[in-house]
Amino acid sequence: MPTLTQKANSAFTHQPIPQPGLALNGAGMKVEFSDVLKISLQHADLVHVGDQSHGDRALNQLLNDRKTMIAAAEGGASHVFVEWPQARQKHFDALTEGQINKSEFATRMMKDGNLKEGGIAREVLEGAGESALLARRLGMEVHAADPENGKAEGNAYVETMDQIEAKWDKMSPAERGAAQDQLRQQEIAFNKARLGDNELASFVDQKLSSGKGVMIYGGEHGSQGNDFNEHLKSSSVKIDTYPDRASYEEMQITRQSKNTLLGTQVGADNPELIYIADEKRVYTTPETPPELAREIEAMAIDEPTLAPQAPRPTFENDKPQYRNSANALTM
Repeated sequence: MPTLTQKANSAFTHQPIPQPGLALNGAGMKVEFSDVLKISLQHADLVHVGDQSHGDRALNQLLNDRKTMIAAAEGGASHVFVEWPQARQKHFDALTEGQINKSEFATRMMKDGNLKEGGIAREVLEGAGESALLARRLGMEVHAADPENGKAEGNAYVETMDQIEAKWDKMSPAERGAAQDQLRQQEIAFNKARLGDNELASFVDQKLSSGKGVMIYGGEHGSQGNDFNEHLKSSSVKIDTYPDRASYEEMQITRQSKNTLLGTQVGADNPELIYIADEKRVYTTPETPPELAREIEAMAIDEPTLAPQAPRPTFENDKPQYRNSANALTM
């Protein structure tokens, strides 16, 4: 039976919106992610680490790695921004002030987000807790930065999708068409609200008045016009991070399909750098400042590029259970 997304895609014949189709630049440069992060902090007030796969175990481990936090501190960061609702700052504070341990931190976060045990949800949260503790020991403040823009629109979208799925087999063709159009309009509203990010930019700017920062946040934020980058007053460098090359290529296809269906421009704004985790390679883009590119090149380890590996199999249990929760449709 086709998924609802496939049903929706087949119902529209919009012309594709032209996209640049950013290709990886050459063979890339073999550099540790921690070094890329540290160098990038010398070129901006904020380094936005664009997490392109929230549910990937290897990528989560890289972003929560001790080397990553140490590099942020050594690069001069005073603030670390993470994509959790601002309402959950109390749990980060309780953890870093020694009131709870990382296991209790994960339990409280999962309860607030209606996340179920199993998969990697607890593993990801305990890793985030350990990373927050290290950041605090290194003198950095940890901020749950998500203002939850788009929450109402996202919840309405999920509710409508559930209702349509429950009634789909009994709907007439006309009813199906009307339902699909309603769902599409709600998804457009969600994307507009979620990716506008003026509240996020204001929050980050306020904190950066007392020092530089690293923001570990979804990669779709700051990837199109009139969004985070345009609202942020502070200078920034964005590093989009992917688990592997296959994930990068799949994301380009997904974005094109999404842009065609919803009329968005996700991916139209290039990041300054792209990092492929399993290759440990960084790639420049047309937006990379020349001086930053030269400094990274000077640190590169010169070795042959390995042939691209086959995509890793993915399993449902590898991903946190966000559906029907306060984190539904988080990007």
